[in-house]
Amino acid sequence: MTPFVLGGIGWTWVDSNVPSGLPQTGCWWDPWYGYICTSYQDTYAKDYFSYNLGLGGRWDVTPGFFLRGSVVWQWLDIGEAGTTDFPGGRLDIGFMF
Repeated sequence: MTPFVLGGIGWTWVDSNVPSGLPQTGCWWDPWYGYICTSYQDTYAKDYFSYNLGLGGRWDVTPGFFLRGSVVWQWLDIGEAGTTDFPGGRLDIGFMF
């Protein structure tokens, strides 16, 4: 078993799915499907600074096969609203060649 530490910084895009305007509809002719109309509606979305930290371990089951698991905490700086965190986990199965 090989332990490891994860860390990162970046930006996280958050979409609220709350409409920010009226729906817009567009129509066009498609030679395969005929006349097609679809609607689109803008929503409130914003990106925020984020950073994360995690711990994990990798187990080399055989010389060409491994299992890797980790637990990661991500923090999101939402400006005036403060900072919130999201825990998460991950399990990877992989082959080495």
